[in-house]
Amino acid sequence: MHGLKKHILSIIVVTKFYCISAMEPQPAPEIVSYAQEFAQDEIRPELLEQLLATCPKLKQLVFRLQNPLRYGRTIPTKLLLVGPPGVGKTTIAKGIASLINRPYIFLRASLLTNEYKNSGPQNLAREIIPILQSGQPYVIIVDELHALTENYKKDHNADPGTAEALWSILDECAKNPQVLFIGTTNDAVKLPEPLKTRFANGIIEIPLPNLEQRTNIIKYYLHNISYTFDRSYFTTLAKQTNQLSGRNLEQLVSDAITYALDREEIPMIRKKDFERALKDMNENQSSLALLGWEKHKQFLKDNATTIATIIGIGVSLVGLAMQYWSMQRQISLQLVAQNAQIDQNKKFLDHQVKVQNEQFTIEQGNKEKKANQSAFIQKTGAGAGIVTGAFTLAASFPPLWPVAYVIGGSGALMAADAFDQNWSKM
Repeated sequence: MHGLKKHILSIIVVTKFYCISAMEPQPAPEIVSYAQEFAQDEIRPELLEQLLATCPKLKQLVFRLQNPLRYGRTIPTKLLLVGPPGVGKTTIAKGIASLINRPYIFLRASLLTNEYKNSGPQNLAREIIPILQSGQPYVIIVDELHALTENYKKDHNADPGTAEALWSILDECAKNPQVLFIGTTNDAVKLPEPLKTRFANGIIEIPLPNLEQRTNIIKYYLHNISYTFDRSYFTTLAKQTNQLSGRNLEQLVSDAITYALDREEIPMIRKKDFERALKDMNENQSSLALLGWEKHKQFLKDNATTIATIIGIGVSLVGLAMQYWSMQRQISLQLVAQNAQIDQNKKFLDHQVKVQNEQFTIEQGNKEKKANQSAFIQKTGAGAGIVTGAFTLAASFPPLWPVAYVIGGSGALMAADAFDQNWSKM
């Protein structure tokens, strides 16, 4: 453990300034307003149960923490609660400490760093190392954990060792099952990888409450308060408060109580009190959105020159991109035209070859036809001549008519054969 302190303090260039305390401020004196007193009442187990119900994974981890003998050294030592503002991350963190019966220290990360160089590591060492050295069961809660890593690896970092000191503390917590480190942040996406990997499966997303949970939270904040409407109105009101966090619902109930107190000393909440509170909340959110836009407009005004330069560069880049696109398009069109011309030429050449082949075929057919005609004429003429000679022989020498008959028959056969072989080809 002394090695951890030596490692962290080695990062620090100790200055003559004593850094501000990062501990949570002491509770304010007792307040007299009924609505404010109610809003700051102790957290009841029912509310903590409703908040844990939004995340079954966290509920399972709390069960393991409540049974250290059963799970041994496998119980979680680091949790990172992630969710939009007002979902109850801080309340859940403190509630976990209560559920596992451990004392806790609550630190605001934004107060651990200030304008003095190396103030972050020094404050971390002063507040956390004694707890780690004590060996006692403890819960360390660091709210807005991202504030310790915002300058990680940035140029001109005024507090370069804070993130590294946080890594070392988390590593020591991992070795000590008696200490539970709980961090809270609105968004884990931009957190440095060394931080996210150290929490590993301990990163818990805390969502906005659903309809049933919003109904139960409103009922919780109205405990011991009289109202004139029936209980079905709770569900109606919950449907009208979609996308509101637990903190928003608490404020909504507190405002409704205040409006009831404006009418009478002992508040009796009516529907119109909630309707007015909800209307005021929506108007306030619209005003905040408008205020945010006014801040953006002032930022644009203060940085007009820089923004104009950036826009000019952007326009130039767009112009170059358009020129490049135009050149590429012209090249593409030229290639398309060339391919079309090549295809047309190929079709023309194919047509020419086809025509030539057809002409050659016709000429060959004509030649064969003429040859067949010539052979037909020759053979039929020869056959006719033989038949004629046979008749002449029979007429001149009657005794030789059998011979003449045979000769004439062969001539007739020759003519018939020529007719059969060549007539169809002519």
